[in-house]
Amino acid sequence: MSFNLVDAGTYNPLFVTSPFNPSGTIAGAEAALVAGVEDGETYLNIHTNAHPGGEIRGFLVAAPEPASLVLLGSALFGFGLIRRRKFGS
Repeated sequence: MSFNLVDAGTYNPLFVTSPFNPSGTIAGAEAALVAGVEDGETYLNIHTNAHPGGEIRGFLVAAPEPASLVLLGSALFGFGLIRRRKFGS
């Protein structure tokens, strides 16, 4: 199953009609979910048949993409230096 923010099956029906989503629409649920992630208030609990109480759970946080790119770039730069040093060119 994929996590699709515009698919009604992704959301708990109670979340779509909750006070966090005054419009009661899927678009409103998406906006409320994104706002909750940005504010660090969104909790995710994935249930499976093996673990009906929740197998994967925790707070969702926005990932700082620019920082991730800087980290990736610095790692690639470091690997390049190691390779250059190892092969002596």
